[in-house]
Amino acid sequence: SLYQVFDTAGANVFTIPSGVDTITVTAIGAGGGSPNGRSANGATSNGGGGGAEVTAVFTEVPPNTQITFTVGAGGASSAYTTHAANGGDTTFRYLGFGYTAGGGCGGLRAHHSAGTGGTGGVATGPANATLVQGDSGHKGTSQILGSGGVGQVAPNGQTYGYGASAGHGANGFSGGKGGDGAVIIS
Repeated sequence: SLYQVFDTAGANVFTIPSGVDTITVTAIGAGGGSPNGRSANGATSNGGGGGAEVTAVFTEVPPNTQITFTVGAGGASSAYTTHAANGGDTTFRYLGFGYTAGGGCGGLRAHHSAGTGGTGGVATGPANATLVQGDSGHKGTSQILGSGGVGQVAPNGQTYGYGASAGHGANGFSGGKGGDGAVIIS
């Protein structure tokens, strides 16, 4: 049976093998990063947003048809003075139509517990697609670090595109990199 998981960030092409006439493609965007906390004044940073998910089923697939896609990279962490990086979008194209599982936004910088968690990724695609928006990250407080947005559970049971949890100011903990996205073809 056909089952492929692509969870390394970057561009790729998949050729549908002969004898397969129905496929399901699931794309998950990458999670946003989170900033470091600042121990000097107890400033806790905010969690990154989780990636979105797009799923589409294609029937009567012509043999040797190619699907082009890009798996989004998780957003990088940052110093407490700057906002963390957004997660990359995971996209694919099939027969001229584009599908996007947006990456989650990075958490906002630590500044005496101000700011917010990164918003979740946005899913877009044609009418045949099932769209699931990403979960937002959570705001940190002086006592509780901002947790990252929950990632999407893929058909293989693995979670991809989770937002990074933030750095806790009390101990100056580091933030983190968001989880990479994925494309699953079955």
